[in-house]
Amino acid sequence: MKKQQNNSTNAWALHVALSVALLSISAVLLASGFKPTLAASGLRAAIEPVAAGDKDLMIAGAASSRSLSPADAPFTFDNTGSLATARYAHTATLLPDGKVLVAGGYDSSFRPSASAELYDPASGTWSATGNLNTGRSVHTATLLPDGKVLVAGGQGNNAALSSAELYDPASGTWSFTTGSLTTARSIHTATLLPDGKVLVAGGADTSFNPIASAELYDPASGTWKPVGSLSFARKWHTATLLPDGKVLVAGGADSSFNPIASAELYDPASGTWKPVGSLSFARKWHTATLLPDGKVLVAGGDNGSAFLNSAELYDPASGMWTATGSLTTGRSAPTATLLPDGKVLVAGGQTNNGPVSSAELYDPASGTWSLTTGSLNDARRNHTATLLPNGDVLVAGGVGAGPFLSSAELYDPASGTWSATGSLNTARFAHTATLLLDGKVLVAAGINSSGVLRSAELGEIGPSPTPTPTPSPTPSPTPSPSPTPSPSPTPSPSPTPSPSPTPSPSPTPTATSTPAPLLKAPKAVNATQVKAISFTANWQSVGGATGYRLDVATDHSFVNYVPGYQNLDVGNATSRNVTGVTPNTNYYYRLRAYNGNGTSPNSNVITVKTKAH
Repeated sequence: MKKQQNNSTNAWALHVALSVALLSISAVLLASGFKPTLAASGLRAAIEPVAAGDKDLMIAGAASSRSLSPADAPFTFDNTGSLATARYAHTATLLPDGKVLVAGGYDSSFRPSASAELYDPASGTWSATGNLNTGRSVHTATLLPDGKVLVAGGQGNNAALSSAELYDPASGTWSFTTGSLTTARSIHTATLLPDGKVLVAGGADTSFNPIASAELYDPASGTWKPVGSLSFARKWHTATLLPDGKVLVAGGADSSFNPIASAELYDPASGTWKPVGSLSFARKWHTATLLPDGKVLVAGGDNGSAFLNSAELYDPASGMWTATGSLTTGRSAPTATLLPDGKVLVAGGQTNNGPVSSAELYDPASGTWSLTTGSLNDARRNHTATLLPNGDVLVAGGVGAGPFLSSAELYDPASGTWSATGSLNTARFAHTATLLLDGKVLVAAGINSSGVLRSAELGEIGPSPTPTPTPSPTPSPTPSPSPTPSPSPTPSPSPTPSPSPTPSPSPTPTATSTPAPLLKAPKAVNATQVKAISFTANWQSVGGATGYRLDVATDHSFVNYVPGYQNLDVGNATSRNVTGVTPNTNYYYRLRAYNGNGTSPNSNVITVKTKAH
């Protein structure tokens, strides 16, 4: 049933808090989908109404009881230091030094917080850093090429904000940008452009009316300037950076919360917007994923009366939208993750019957969707989905069919299956999940039935369990095909077997083997053969490595990947020709080495600027 919007200040603040959170980021994120997809799109609605068109969300239920012991889990979570301030609807940004900056959000009194904290993976602790000058939530946070973090807009005390601030990791302090945004806004998108500028578009004003204006932040001058207006005011839209540097904005909601079908393209060269046809179906809370061929896949969402199963493709070459295969299940606000093989994994989300457990794969080659071999073990929405360095996808937390969830699951693209893994120690949603440089995942803060959280957890790939042998009267001298893993934190490469629920009363001794040594991070070196539309990425070999995975992005934080160059397996080589890039543009690349025992941490990052002609 449709509900009328509550105009009281307290209800408005709570509505925003429950209607918006991070999907990407940082690093990130995240998610997207919030990921990846969401990271490229800035902040997206992550807290989905319970039914299509509803405006309020009731928080209820207890934590999920599903859990596995760490010994059974291929991916385990351990408590790490807690934040000093409980918060949700905050931002989490991975800094170049590997630390994570958490800023703002709603505190335990549901007030916008000005506090900021740094997580240090080396010590597993949080430390206070300089406070924001203005408390804010549902803002955007963008890592700039110089390593500073731009926080813009958001919701302050009873009003949307026009101020923007810069965090300097060297001094640990925040400073206002030289000028403010022309228009106060929250739940907008912020897109880092190839030239280092940041495009902010749309969003909602203090009265929660959608905004049509757009603005550009120039780090060189520290100032904002208007860059035309969208043809349609919108909020809860997506913004996708295309390979040519243009930005595609699609869908969203109007002032009556009705979804809109229009799409528009921002051209940095002219600083103008132009319509690019309309989606076949008006939608909000959909996903938008940049595919390796440069097209954009928009899937699912809410049309105001139903959850959509339709999907469409935007082709930058023609500027047209075309229908593609439909999802098996209509859903809104799922996560969407671009996999290394170019397929897209859509998981969970909201349906007419509540959170859904099904997950689907989109194959760009055939334009069709297929259900993964198995479903998620828990139906969920408002979860996070993180692409791990080994190509698996970690889904964690969220809201289930009643309770908040502490469970986490891994999707293995090789087998197309999901496996339950170690649970979060605390059920949560509206949290952030940040992939660290060493391949671990930091899950921080959020909210559950107990209130706003300040706890944080660190997840990492652990050893795969050794199957329990069947007792036999005569011990077999043949070693078990699955060697007993060493207590090393090195990720195991083997597929995750189903954990045995009951240990054998008399296990037959199994032979042990020595795992391969830990791999060091490779050293990336300067690019060669730099041209206008290509360059060669180079790195030094690592002893014991059998191959390398390459990332190429248009930003130092690796949020906006060059299509086809996210976790690309380049084999056992020390160079790779990178194509499909744009002239006179900065690019960034990094590597990870791998062998039969796991994947190394990320290498250093190399910057290369393509030639103008």
